[in-house]
Amino acid sequence: MKYLILTLTLISILSCSKIEDFDKAGNLVPKTVIENLELPRIQINGTLLHSEAFGSPSNPLLIVLHGGPGADYKSLIQYKELANNGFYVVFFDQRGCGLSERLEKENITLGNYLEDLKQIINYYTISDTQEVNFLGHSWGAMYATMFINEFPNRISKAIFVEPGGFTSNEIKDFFDKTFKPELLSEWMNDMSWIDNIYTSDSHVKADYKRAMLVSNVSSHQKDNENNPAPHWRWGGIVSIYLPQDQKEFDWTTNLDQFQGEILFINSELNTVQTLEHQQNLASHYPNSNIITMNNVGHDLLYQRFDECKLIILNFLN
Repeated sequence: MKYLILTLTLISILSCSKIEDFDKAGNLVPKTVIENLELPRIQINGTLLHSEAFGSPSNPLLIVLHGGPGADYKSLIQYKELANNGFYVVFFDQRGCGLSERLEKENITLGNYLEDLKQIINYYTISDTQEVNFLGHSWGAMYATMFINEFPNRISKAIFVEPGGFTSNEIKDFFDKTFKPELLSEWMNDMSWIDNIYTSDSHVKADYKRAMLVSNVSSHQKDNENNPAPHWRWGGIVSIYLPQDQKEFDWTTNLDQFQGEILFINSELNTVQTLEHQQNLASHYPNSNIITMNNVGHDLLYQRFDECKLIILNFLN
């Protein structure tokens, strides 16, 4: 059914628009901070990021890191309510993602991502001793671990929701289990058909194709198809090139120096990021715990907001 809806939507777009209209900003995918000057943004590390914060700047920070690579924070924005519980809650669409500025592939590196997060913390903190916490979903939890491994004394606590892996070997195993598309599958046909959409902006086309791809390959994560988590705009270039930036890596070498606590939240229905998988990842941290939420999939932060909010508050407090 979801494939039919996507196809009918595209047919509707094509029937009421000239092909060249796709070149106009906002017609095929939403505008970024470059085209839409009303979007909240910060400028760090040579790029403009779509970003906003809620609460008192003097409160402990809670930096929300969305998944992907290539997604955005739209499905997580409801956690701004944590500002009412004494936290300064920071959101940002990562480099080249969501409504942030689009960049060429040579700017999409793990080194830049690490520097981005360092500068974001400096941007939103008012002192070097201010408490900083992470809430990371999927890739966002991996991103947080990369940072903690580099700066183990800067973060107080973190909540991780189903990361894929913290080393290149763990990620290879995760990808082998996750992405097994068949050559003649329906989503492969969708990708070929989308290639016929012409636009001179390669980022527009890449972002649109990524949105189509993601909607069709996440069956193992058991997301709720009847109430899908919303997104503004996928970062197609990021999703392609960031995973290729570093073939061999190990973000666990300094985790034994991290003195804070890590809470892993695991979903019962996910068939790849299973409890055993998460237990293996949690073992890299000296002080970690795991909570499993029943009858929900990988999108649990969106689907079970009220429960997750209480879990997060109990852990951080």
